[in-house]
Amino acid sequence: MAYTPHDYASMLGDKGRMNAYSAALKRAINPDSVVLDLGTGTGYFAVLSCLLGAKKVYAIEPNPAICIGEQLAADNGVGKQITWFEDYSSNVTLPEQVDIIVSDLRGLLPQNEGNLPAIKDARTRFLKPNGILLPQRDKLWIAVASDEEIYKQIKQPWLPIEFPEFDLSSFEAAHSHTYVSREARSANLLSKASLWTEIEYATATTMNHRQQLDFPIKKDGTGHGIYVWFETHIDSESSYSFGPDVPMTVYGCAFFPWKRPLELKQDDRVSIDLAVHLGAEGYDWTWNTTFAPVSTERTGESFQQSTFFAPSSLKKTEIAKRSHRFKPRCKERGSVAIQALSLMNQERTIEEIARILSTEFPSIKKSPEEWINMVASLSQEFAD
Repeated sequence: MAYTPHDYASMLGDKGRMNAYSAALKRAINPDSVVLDLGTGTGYFAVLSCLLGAKKVYAIEPNPAICIGEQLAADNGVGKQITWFEDYSSNVTLPEQVDIIVSDLRGLLPQNEGNLPAIKDARTRFLKPNGILLPQRDKLWIAVASDEEIYKQIKQPWLPIEFPEFDLSSFEAAHSHTYVSREARSANLLSKASLWTEIEYATATTMNHRQQLDFPIKKDGTGHGIYVWFETHIDSESSYSFGPDVPMTVYGCAFFPWKRPLELKQDDRVSIDLAVHLGAEGYDWTWNTTFAPVSTERTGESFQQSTFFAPSSLKKTEIAKRSHRFKPRCKERGSVAIQALSLMNQERTIEEIARILSTEFPSIKKSPEEWINMVASLSQEFAD
């Protein structure tokens, strides 16, 4: 995602985030500290590190907005203490190792494509032994939500205007495989929140994760989907969250809609099988839902949804492909998927399938890891 200078400025208005990072930096920095601001944006943490007493700061950011940081440093009298790199960190070599790495490379959720790879590379090449990583960890939480307003905005954005003469069900269904940012309210929770996973940035090698959680419903209501949010621990004393009742500035809580609303009663149970996997085109999220009513007089339901099937754009050709009159014919990517699914029935590992596909489709330029990620995404959706 390419942030604008206004986006970076808006981030400064997130009081919880800014206070947590500032307090952690104040505790970590001493007069001998060498700091790396990884993904510096417009340079706020780089300049703040100098003002807090750091001896030297390196600031890395591929976005041209980094030039604002250079001016910000000059305006605050610390221009000579900071070395700026307008580039991706993987292309940068520092003249020395650093004592502290500070970063905020997430998006709406920590599974932002460049987040962990940049931190892994930086902690390996740039951080001194026993150096400090800020943040230390992220925790992701899930809860069942009743949120008719955001549900209609996702699934039926044409409301409140009604079109009784039109069947818009296919248009509505196309929006069932995406998620959006939402300022959540605890009053909208129909279940307690459950911890889904933790990411330890000092040791993490992947953000891929899958876990099924069961949610007893704590009050009657219409369920529209799930809230997913992260709570970050900058250090042992400073943390913040984008969970319920936290005002939304740039980010908020992620809302994953269900295909249909569910009328839930107290003590009903909802099972959420939530998974995320890095594919060739970014992270794919899958949320499979099973509803088990407490009363045998009501019928249970199940939904399978994935961003893998979300419409990526509204080009005319792509809309045409959704028409019931369209005669589909597989392009190369479809042929790859068909072959991958066929190989899954031959008791082969994901790694073996990926290696076979890379040989059979040499015109598709993917790294071995990208082939594995693609097969793993298909396995996640279709395998037993």
